[in-house]
Amino acid sequence: MAVLVSFLVPTRDAASTIDAAIDSALAQQAGDVAFELEVVVVDDGSHDDTRQRMRSARDRDRRVVLIEQQRLGLVAALNNGLEHCRGDFVARLDADDIAMPQRIAEQLALLARNPDIGVVDGQVRFVRDGGPVPEGMQRYATWVNAVETADDFRRLQYYEAAVVHPAATIRSELFARVGGYRDVGPEDFELWLRMHRQGVRFSKVPEVLVEMRDHDARLTRTSERYARSAFRDVAMSYLRERCLERSRILLWGAGSTARPWLRFLRRIGRTPIAIIDVDPAKIGSLRGGDVPVVLPEALESVDADLMLVALRVRGADDLIRQDVRRRRPDWHEGEHYWFVVT
Repeated sequence: MAVLVSFLVPTRDAASTIDAAIDSALAQQAGDVAFELEVVVVDDGSHDDTRQRMRSARDRDRRVVLIEQQRLGLVAALNNGLEHCRGDFVARLDADDIAMPQRIAEQLALLARNPDIGVVDGQVRFVRDGGPVPEGMQRYATWVNAVETADDFRRLQYYEAAVVHPAATIRSELFARVGGYRDVGPEDFELWLRMHRQGVRFSKVPEVLVEMRDHDARLTRTSERYARSAFRDVAMSYLRERCLERSRILLWGAGSTARPWLRFLRRIGRTPIAIIDVDPAKIGSLRGGDVPVVLPEALESVDADLMLVALRVRGADDLIRQDVRRRRPDWHEGEHYWFVVT
């Protein structure tokens, strides 16, 4: 029996791209798991002719489900769309992105092989009209495309948006278990953290399944809700309980990117017992008059039960992992220490 997959596509003022997005969803190739499609498109009060294009798409193919709402915002559009998704799986796609034709077949095959996986992602390729993709986006694509296993997603959950939202396909039952999207900062990042808290496991098909158009008007570039500070606030809200369960916490990073985390730990009554750094000018100083800054060598003898790593230095992550493995072989990333949003 074929399963039903519901593409969920929120849109606003996307007249120039919505046709291609819908067509790419409808053009999915068959695979080992039999499936049927519906494409639920939610228009959030467009002022251009997006709705007319959506209506034309619906008239051409009855698998297109059109929902029109007044301008209420992305989260409202996503939740409105979820209420109309009838599928066993919800496949996210944005109105300016393209689903590769093998996407659903590959993701359903992975889900069939791994019934314990709740969310399956795919690799991303960024494109940009009229010029090259900025270096920062290229670096992010390289990083996020390498996050593949359930353990990768779990241990990196507080560090970065490790799930490519428009490439994610989710078991519909999970929304009944954890709820829909919340209007809190980056709504997808918050949803993934909520799912992690509920024990949901993530995985990825290791090939490009979505092509995302990068442009200056993307919400991730223009809205404060997607600022780094917003991601950090969400990560803090979910790390709070984990930190309160431990009594002796280390913080790696004495620079500006770590200061919000120092303030956070003080605020919840878990002032770090020490801060680790490699800058000779900082070693031996006291942060806030009471937290000593020490070299990584201190890991070998310090009595700590949790460490947060708050750095934004390119290439430093793997060096820190190597240092921790050498000095504290009993520590495991995602249990004894976590990389966090900076």
